[in-house]
Amino acid sequence: MIASIRKHQDVETPIVCHILDVTREVTVGVANIEVIEKFLSPEWIQQFKHTIHSAPLLMVDANLSPPTLEVFSMVEAKSNILVWLEPVLIVKSKRIAPIVNYSIF
Repeated sequence: MIASIRKHQDVETPIVCHILDVTREVTVGVANIEVIEKFLSPEWIQQFKHTIHSAPLLMVDANLSPPTLEVFSMVEAKSNILVWLEPVLIVKSKRIAPIVNYSIF
């Protein structure tokens, strides 16, 4: 899937920094993921819909923009692929709540 790797000279790699407490739990986290929200757009994802439709499972995290998350929801609805949405944070889980149908296994 090398063709799906997007490169741009003016884009920095996302950066995430976590600070752990003495019990090794995250107490503070700082992230710059603007590039993910900006460049992983619905239009970019649509280019790979045939590859995505052939996947047995699709894992998506909530750092994507709401319109991009909606594209993955539509993929699931059209192709019956199981989609695992990772909410990342409680705040970001609000992005996926309006677009998902819940299934219990």
